[in-house]
Amino acid sequence: MTKRGGGISALGEVLSGYTRRRNWQRQLGLNQVFLFWDEVLAPEITAHARPKVIKGDTLWLEVSDPVWAQQLQFETKTILQCLNGRLTALTKGEIENLQLRDIRFKLCHGPWQPVVEAEKPSPPPGPVDAARQVEFQQLTADMDDKEVRETLRRLWLIMELGNMRRKPEAE
Repeated sequence: MTKRGGGISALGEVLSGYTRRRNWQRQLGLNQVFLFWDEVLAPEITAHARPKVIKGDTLWLEVSDPVWAQQLQFETKTILQCLNGRLTALTKGEIENLQLRDIRFKLCHGPWQPVVEAEKPSPPPGPVDAARQVEFQQLTADMDDKEVRETLRRLWLIMELGNMRRKPEAE
């Protein structure tokens, strides 16, 4: 991209502006709900409801049947408190307005496929490999915009933790 004066814009400037315009920092923060859903709520709830999508500040849950939709409607406030408390703890208040305001329910079409738990629960992912962190820091070291560099670091860390959860354990 070029500036009006004909100069070339730094990648950091372009990314920073784009992520701000798209409000990605906030949306990425809210989407962490998908990562910790099973950890925060009771197994009885997670067996019958799962997060489907977040639109704005509303979480849409897919539920197994109408009875559970009604029961969870009564528990909306408590569920929001649990999820918002975890969001606040994860971001340490760095992202403004990182709170879900409402929960809506959608019945599952077709047979409910509960998430099958493994015989032995997998441990939470350990810390991200220090060598990979250093490698990523070296890749972004030339970026002048500290805010963009930090945003990319957080996004990378979220992706790394998500990948660590999906990797099968070596036996």
